[in-house]
Amino acid sequence: MTASCDISFFLCDIFTKLNDLNKLLQGNGKTPVDCKSFITTFILKLALYKTNITKRQFPQFPQLDSLKDELVDEDLTTHRSYLQSLRNNMVERFQNVIALNIPNWQSNPFEVDAVDCVDDVQEELKELQNENDAIMQYHCNGKEGPTMFQICDVLCNSKKL
Repeated sequence: MTASCDISFFLCDIFTKLNDLNKLLQGNGKTPVDCKSFITTFILKLALYKTNITKRQFPQFPQLDSLKDELVDEDLTTHRSYLQSLRNNMVERFQNVIALNIPNWQSNPFEVDAVDCVDDVQEELKELQNENDAIMQYHCNGKEGPTMFQICDVLCNSKKL
């Protein structure tokens, strides 16, 4: 096996992951909450990938895994270095997204006391928390379901009908 083959397999795997992240960030209905979650999760996964490569475990890298018996320590050092560089670069480029302060009422609107929220959302939050359609949608989908922005959008559109 050549070093370029090993690098090609590694890059194929990591670019697949970057492409998946790119797709998550695209499309209608994405909120700042979604973007922060996708980006911070990806950055955390990079550390996991680096740790697994150190242990010679490649579950996240199927192409590289096919070469695992042929990889030498020098190859793994190169891959770990690349992952660290990618992580550092993403932290720098997305520092504004990572630093976003997302109020709890935006991500968990039915699990906060409206009194603890800023004044200008308290009344609307109380209304939302007592809207049966929104409550059912939230409980059916759980925390992985729609955010307050998406619930409000659905409710606003249904009331127009």
